[in-house]
Amino acid sequence: MSNLIDCPECDGDGTVEREVWVRQSATWHGDFGSEVQDCDNCNGKGQIEPLEEDE
Repeated sequence: MSNLIDCPECDGDGTVEREVWVRQSATWHGDFGSEVQDCDNCNGKGQIEPLEEDE
């Protein structure tokens, strides 16, 4: 059994803030906004198993 480490992508939070396009009307007018999503690296858990060379 290996020890888990904090995910380097989300710093152990399990979530990341990403820029997303927010459409403001039926046309393509809009702007970028931010959205909090689960971290893809740790699947929202906040911790991952270390790589062998990191142990």
